[in-house]
Amino acid sequence: MLPHADIAESHAHFRLGNIERAEDLFDRAAAAWLEKQNLARVAESAIRFGNLLAEAGDLGRAIRVLQKGLDAAIRGSYGELVRRFVARITELDREALVLQPIRSNPDFALSDAETAAPARAEEIVGISPAIETVRELVRRVAPTDVPVLVTGESGVGKELVARAIHGSSPRHARPLVVVNCGAIPEGLVEAELFGHRKGAFTGAVRDAPGKLVLADGGTVFLDEVGDLPLSAQVKILRFLQSGEVHTVGDAAASARRVNVRVIAATNRDLARMAADGRFRSDLLFRLNTFPIRVPPLRERPEDIRPIAEHLMRTDPVFRSRGIVKVSRAAMDALRRHTWPGNVRELHGALVYAAVLARGDTLQSHVLPESVTGCVEPASPATFPTLQEVQREHVARALELAGGNQSRAAELLGVHRNTLRNWMLFGRDRPEPRRPESRSASPPKGRSPSPTRSKP
Repeated sequence: MLPHADIAESHAHFRLGNIERAEDLFDRAAAAWLEKQNLARVAESAIRFGNLLAEAGDLGRAIRVLQKGLDAAIRGSYGELVRRFVARITELDREALVLQPIRSNPDFALSDAETAAPARAEEIVGISPAIETVRELVRRVAPTDVPVLVTGESGVGKELVARAIHGSSPRHARPLVVVNCGAIPEGLVEAELFGHRKGAFTGAVRDAPGKLVLADGGTVFLDEVGDLPLSAQVKILRFLQSGEVHTVGDAAASARRVNVRVIAATNRDLARMAADGRFRSDLLFRLNTFPIRVPPLRERPEDIRPIAEHLMRTDPVFRSRGIVKVSRAAMDALRRHTWPGNVRELHGALVYAAVLARGDTLQSHVLPESVTGCVEPASPATFPTLQEVQREHVARALELAGGNQSRAAELLGVHRNTLRNWMLFGRDRPEPRRPESRSASPPKGRSPSPTRSKP
């Protein structure tokens, strides 16, 4: 029996245009099958018969018998090998014919919300050692078909990691189907994943393929897999073990084989959930074949600047407003924030600031209050003095003016010399000179000015 897994994978690579990989897999399948055949016994029989003829003096006939025996052994074994290979390919093509109408039916087309664009490991932005480790793990696991479990807090970029794995794999030409496990009603999870027949349940007015069928040849991304109900976890485990899809409403014996890679992600502690009986431990072991943890942004503040610069290059909001950089004060504020929402929160904060910004630089005063920490009123002990407020105001004016003192003076509504005097005193307004006491005696030769009485 030919190794079906190798043949199926070889066929899939051939369809995707990966000819060299397809040939390697077929050669492996052929070698494994030939090792189990009795070629040595057939050849040994031919040699023994040829020796008998040679001893009888018919050397020419002995050589011909030996050649025919060896040729028969080789042709017979390879003929059987090819016959079985063609039979398996025919079976796979028959399955493809069943799936083709589903893929071409516009009623069953995948929407943009159900698929994700492939990415590359280099699109996982950051300079920290932790992110470099994530990129390296993506590069290593992408060429394989092993299940991957991506873990991390909400907003760290788990879907980007899944997209990078898919985009760097031989499956990149096929769809990456996204399933938000937490957004599917519990009673419809199986129908969503495995498909259903018309009348299988209330509201099933027609046959519908599941996400696993639509992802055939590609990858399915089970986002927030920790939200799956236990009943669906059993079915997912069975699929991972067999590669077969049982459509809801079909006979129990009816199944369809699909070729899908599974990547899962969660922000939950699945090990603790398994210990509490809320997640199947056998499914966890299967999904966690190759774990990748994406660290939160607070553990890698050195990544904030490259992420911000990447967003300014790629997000249309920044391009449309001509924003190309972040000021030093704004970057300091970004690095001080703990980012409980991680990269997603950082993106939102920068977009907010971009909408309010003037010029090509994001300044600290346009950042959200949740980032700058100006939400709560100051206590009397921390209430700023007038000089402190003035110092900050002058600093902001200089930032907006790009260091140009004349422009900053215009923004402040003062003369340039006044601004320079403030800057000489550390941007504090100099104390005015105290006038001499009026009670002191006037200089000799001058009488004090008369006081005018009010009418």
